[in-house]
Amino acid sequence: MENRQSKKNVLKLSVLAYIPIGILMLLMSVLGAVFQSKTWNIEIFCTIKICEIVALVLPPVLLVIGLYQKKCYQKKWDQGTFSKERQFLIEQRSKAQDVTEQQLKVLPKIRKSADNRARLLIACSVIGAIFAGILGNAVVYIIVAIYMEMGLSRLCFRKESDPFILGDNDLSKEKYPYLYQMAERARDALHCSGDIIITVTGECNIGIKKVAGYYNIELGVMLAGIESEDELFAMFLHEFAHMKEEEQDGSGIEYEYRNWLLYGMVESNLQAITEWMFLYQDTRYQCEFELYEYASSLIKELKADQSMASVRQAAASGLLKLFYFDVFSWEEQGNNFAPLYAPKQPSSHFVTEQIDYWQQQLSKREVDWRNLMEHELPAQSDSHPTTKMRLDALWITSYQLVKDASCDAYRKEQKAVCGLMDKLIYCELSEEYEENRKEQYLEPYRQIQEWKDEGQPILQHEYARILDALLQVGEVEAALLFCDRVIRELPPEISAYAYFTKGRILIRRYDERAIELIYHAIENNSNLIQSGLDEIGYFCCLIGNRAELERYRKTADELMQKNEDEYRQLGILTPSDQLEREELPDGKLDIILSYIQSVDENQILHIWLVRKVLPTGMASSVFIVQFKKECPPDQQEEIYQKLFCYLDTLDDRCYSLILYDKLMCKNFKKVKESCVY
Repeated sequence: MENRQSKKNVLKLSVLAYIPIGILMLLMSVLGAVFQSKTWNIEIFCTIKICEIVALVLPPVLLVIGLYQKKCYQKKWDQGTFSKERQFLIEQRSKAQDVTEQQLKVLPKIRKSADNRARLLIACSVIGAIFAGILGNAVVYIIVAIYMEMGLSRLCFRKESDPFILGDNDLSKEKYPYLYQMAERARDALHCSGDIIITVTGECNIGIKKVAGYYNIELGVMLAGIESEDELFAMFLHEFAHMKEEEQDGSGIEYEYRNWLLYGMVESNLQAITEWMFLYQDTRYQCEFELYEYASSLIKELKADQSMASVRQAAASGLLKLFYFDVFSWEEQGNNFAPLYAPKQPSSHFVTEQIDYWQQQLSKREVDWRNLMEHELPAQSDSHPTTKMRLDALWITSYQLVKDASCDAYRKEQKAVCGLMDKLIYCELSEEYEENRKEQYLEPYRQIQEWKDEGQPILQHEYARILDALLQVGEVEAALLFCDRVIRELPPEISAYAYFTKGRILIRRYDERAIELIYHAIENNSNLIQSGLDEIGYFCCLIGNRAELERYRKTADELMQKNEDEYRQLGILTPSDQLEREELPDGKLDIILSYIQSVDENQILHIWLVRKVLPTGMASSVFIVQFKKECPPDQQEEIYQKLFCYLDTLDDRCYSLILYDKLMCKNFKKVKESCVY
């Protein structure tokens, strides 16, 4: 709902911001007409002139000071290495209560500092305008109008006042009275006050926020479809406990302000300048808020869980279902599946079919999933405690799902919610179904058929595309067999993506050999570091492998540090870079350019090639590609991906591919004979 209203509000506020500016201009004209004919003595004239100069010069001075403050602030928070940064965050969470209280004192001060700067801009605008009018200095009018708009855009139109307008996925109280009765009972139990709007989403989760004075409950349709009446009521209690805490400790204001910084600012013609003017305050606020959110998240969740103590068995059952659904969704990526766009027409019962399938898997996998829950380890970056931690905090000793004793009214509305989302998803899919089906199913299917017709060859710069196509059409088993072929027939440096893909499939089958496969992949291809580490970290926590988790954390620190210090630096260009003319082995450049010509579709304007050398001695052959102006973005992306995959599978040296941008550093053009295409 917030997103639906934001565009309308932004347009309205952008227009409203010009009203006081217009009034200000009129005021300046009137003052000029009234006072311009006055005769001033030299002292008064000099005083007026000084006031005008101060009002005009002060904002630019504050901007420069702010940029310097931001630089110093970032330097202060720079921990030097990923290992130290991780250790710092662990320390903050270990003293979560103290850090939370401290941050809730710091954040309002930063917010007020930004507001005071906005007020100062408005004051400078008014003072400068009045004295410019007296002196008849018309040029100043434009400057002070800019200051006024910058100040108003940050200060006057922050609060959203539009009424809450129901959308297609917002449930009306008339059609879903029982769900609203449940939510209102939870609200009253936590002594909150305010009307409620329930919005259904396509996820398996639940959340709540204040929008236009309403408690907006975002209810995931998958959660609504699998939770019983008592289980969902427990979830409502948990969410309203968050609202109660935010109202009591003032954190709700900070959440609103952070969201306003990210999504709700008034768009104006001077937005870029305004962002620079408040860069220090905004950067500091967001960093301090992230620290607050990280340190407080676990204790806030456990505290909210205590609100469910009166229905602890139902709460435990609901939490178990949430965990089971997450694991179910993760496991499904390791098996053959029916692609969404395989049928000629979209399914009209997508949600219902998914829930029915989950119920079938639950009857088969519940014991295994419960075992995972009992052994799961907490990830250091998680915002929620593990399910077992939450159940233990509720004094639950029997980890069993409770029997569904929902009343008929609840079951009827539960079915209606699923039916509503079935309809909405069907309508959304139908809008561009043929086009999306062609792109996401028919095209990869065609690529696979052509590859099979050619005898299923393994080409080092093409195999990744075939692997992705197999996965896209749901042929996971075929992709696994293809990975084995690639690993057997190609060198390790080239087959890294096959190692990664095989590991990603096997890890969802709880085959611990997958860990070494993924490590092998990221050691040979830096582009797989982040996604590979994410796979290993999640798996080690899920199965409770503490020894492997410690190894992962140590390896992750080392690889992420190397990625930051070396690999990432090779993929960007800066004025201080050491660039040289690149001399590839005989015939290598011709081979690369020949491939580029075969896929460029006559849309590439120029390609430059230079050698970038880091202080550590690591170097890369950097290709900078510039497309023609008339080349559509989607075509650019397609060609760029082909070039990236090709260079990524060359094993003779390190290659980088950079997309040309008119604002980028152009020092590569100074390298002799760097333009090769």
